[in-house]
Amino acid sequence: METLKAYLSGPILGKTWTEASIWRLQAEEELKPYYECLNPVGDEMPWPGVITNDLIPAQHSVWTLRRDLDWVERADVVLVNTDRWTSVGTIIEMGWAFALKIPIVVAGPQPDHHWLRQMVLVRFDELRCALRSLTEPVTVGYLTHARKNRYFLK
Repeated sequence: METLKAYLSGPILGKTWTEASIWRLQAEEELKPYYECLNPVGDEMPWPGVITNDLIPAQHSVWTLRRDLDWVERADVVLVNTDRWTSVGTIIEMGWAFALKIPIVVAGPQPDHHWLRQMVLVRFDELRCALRSLTEPVTVGYLTHARKNRYFLK
């Protein structure tokens, strides 16, 4: 069986490297048997302190935007882990996934905007519950079938 791809979306700006990467590393480990995880923090060098827009050169910003949207497009599912709905990058990634009919699974609070709520296939309060749901045989089978036909039903 071909390995599914999961894009790991969530806030990076305003986070330390550890805060931005720890849950992604956990997700990679737990999803490993079923998914290749596309981790936007994984190939970044650890940065000192909290990342802000002032620390990101324009060329790097363009490169990461293109890479991240390409990875969303290649994904079979987008896993969003967030503690707040203020990350512009996360919201753009969700919109791109929704437009491409890629299912979005959220670990975190209920989105505060009705459009975001409509984009989400399923939401969990805790990351561990979202990860468990993604490894259920029925979910893996559904996503494998959906990949071939590039659709999902809400």
